[in-house]
Amino acid sequence: MDEISLALNPPRFVKRARGKAPPPEARAYINPAVCEGCGDCSDQSNCIAIEPLETEFGRKRAINQSACNVDLSCLKGFCPSFVTVAGATIRKKIGASVPDVTLPEPTLVALPEAGPYNIAVTGVGGTGVLTVAHIIGMAAHIDGIGAQALDITGLAQKGGAVISHVRLARKPETIAAQRIPSGTTDLLLAADMVVAASAEGRHLISAAHTRAVIDTHATPVAGFIRDRDFDFRAGSTLSIIERAAQKPAYELDFHRLALRLFGDTIAANLMIVGAAYQLGWLPLSEMALLRAIELNGVAVPLNLEAFRAGRYVAAFPDQVEALLGKREHGPALANMTLAEIIAHRARHLTAYQDRGLAERYRAAVARIAEREKSLGAGDQLARAVAINYAKLLAYKDEYEVARLFVDPAFQAGLSETFDGSRSISFHLAPPLLARFDRNLGRPRKMKLGAWILPVFRLLASLRRIRGTALDLFGWTPERRRERALIKTYEGGLAMIAAGLTRTNHACAVALASLPDQVRGFGPVKMKAMDRFDRDWQTLENQFRVQPSLSPGNDNARAA
Repeated sequence: MDEISLALNPPRFVKRARGKAPPPEARAYINPAVCEGCGDCSDQSNCIAIEPLETEFGRKRAINQSACNVDLSCLKGFCPSFVTVAGATIRKKIGASVPDVTLPEPTLVALPEAGPYNIAVTGVGGTGVLTVAHIIGMAAHIDGIGAQALDITGLAQKGGAVISHVRLARKPETIAAQRIPSGTTDLLLAADMVVAASAEGRHLISAAHTRAVIDTHATPVAGFIRDRDFDFRAGSTLSIIERAAQKPAYELDFHRLALRLFGDTIAANLMIVGAAYQLGWLPLSEMALLRAIELNGVAVPLNLEAFRAGRYVAAFPDQVEALLGKREHGPALANMTLAEIIAHRARHLTAYQDRGLAERYRAAVARIAEREKSLGAGDQLARAVAINYAKLLAYKDEYEVARLFVDPAFQAGLSETFDGSRSISFHLAPPLLARFDRNLGRPRKMKLGAWILPVFRLLASLRRIRGTALDLFGWTPERRRERALIKTYEGGLAMIAAGLTRTNHACAVALASLPDQVRGFGPVKMKAMDRFDRDWQTLENQFRVQPSLSPGNDNARAA
């Protein structure tokens, strides 16, 4: 996408930011408690504004409202977690704020006497990253400094990689070319780690020469759209940049902080600029940078505040944690201990059905944990059972989806995301009511207004008839298969408890983890259960055979 076409016909979200396009009639929102992380919404919409959300239940999905183009194509996903919100605006303040204190004046790096000072800006198209380079170039012009900029863009409107080359010099004629030569970048502003760590990004920087300000947030890439469990390798990606750039780099999740402070992740870009200025790595005056932000004419108050916030966190790093606050959705599953997972799931199962179901769960996990401990094999198997057995027991039927929508956490999430009066619509495919769409090969979703909430409350109150003869929903093929999966899994746990050895331990972990692939609703889940049945049979056969493959007694060797 070339610069001329972008200038003549900017994206819709840019027009809205400039006040040249009407606000959207409605925005989509995902109830994370209902979301299964199946990825069907990404498959149907191909949208990078659907981002991973790591929670106590594992990876879910969330909509980055700042990057959303509001075409609502994500609603095509067969999932009841999506609602649309009309008459509201994105909330710009979440609760935290930067203290009104005098910031220390930085000692700025001087421009070279001869030759340019090189700045590389890496990011993802469509997230405002090009604006950073343009503001720096304008600030240089205001300061009377020579500047040239070159934007190397992929599919800039669709999440492609963007690398902006910005070259500043005392005399414009000393800038021989717009591209930064290999290894000569003085300052890296990494709004996206993946792009910075790419071959093109690494080509520009050097450990001896390049200072770096890095946003550690994992921005969705094309791989995430295709693979719901895509490994962002955030740690290794960051390590690549750290090794390639001068130490120490300045690293912060600017994305999360921008959302916390402003309710808008676009603010992260100017926060990065503010941090670089405060660190003394940006050889431009504050007056020129602020004036350039004003001349840019897009979200001026927000960007001015964001620049100051970036300065503040760089000047007072010990205050960052206080600004970030606690994680909204609790600790990520990967960071929870086995005991924490068991306690969390037991509470969830009690709310889902009753205490009896929670005790049934605890007893099963305890049996496997004890057996695994007797082999001295760690707790990987017990952890897999703790996660996946709870998942199967708490299948999301109509009663549970209703309960999660009347849970106060849902309304709290809406209030944290949107301002103003709002009208909520739900997009569901109720059994017996939704018509089957032959073109889509799945039931057609229906749009239902907030009048459905009292019905949800009634359904939630009836959850204890789940699985009984009075459970009308329980007779559907999907519900029958969900209950059959529980029986299959419990039979597998009995088999594992009786026959676990060191030889088949890895196979047992794979078997116990298999329900993780069963996600989604309706046709999405039915297909996943078909795969589960095939894979379960294969792994079960492997588990039964493996002990006989090794001579001797595994338990004796373990002792």
